[in-house]
Amino acid sequence: YILAKHSLFGEIMLCPYCKNLDIVKSGKKKNKSGVKQRYQCNKCKRHFIERDGFERMRFSPETITRAVHQYVDGLPSSKVKNHLQQHDNIKVSRWTICKWTKKYSDLIQKGTKKLKPKIKGDVKCDETYLKIKKKEKYYFESIDKKTKFAVGGHLGHKRDFKNAKTFFLVR
Repeated sequence: YILAKHSLFGEIMLCPYCKNLDIVKSGKKKNKSGVKQRYQCNKCKRHFIERDGFERMRFSPETITRAVHQYVDGLPSSKVKNHLQQHDNIKVSRWTICKWTKKYSDLIQKGTKKLKPKIKGDVKCDETYLKIKKKEKYYFESIDKKTKFAVGGHLGHKRDFKNAKTFFLVR
């Protein structure tokens, strides 16, 4: 009987070499980016660490995450670079910050899809008129007033009761 291990993202973890489920913990690996759990495959006897997306990176996941977060929040890459240099004494190029953003945006999106919003009370609903490829569309959106978390959205062809109803029933 094999108990499947799950990765950080809830997926079943397999041996990256032979794709077997039969894996066991085998100590920890320490490097300058932190301590990571080490595993061994019982079939091919090879060791590996769980892939978290930050393999072979010179900087810590915290530094990369902070830089990407600041950049996505609208801070120019030059300001992010200056912030990292002044506060953490880390020298990184603007090009590297842009590359991190491109690389980790998919990983961030994958991780945030599983988040459940904690709605703190009132939700604001609104619709926005859009023109996409010369066609009129309406985007219905709901946002939690206190946390500013986007609770949901729906793109409809008309601003009518049917699309509004669809939007509210999906939530």
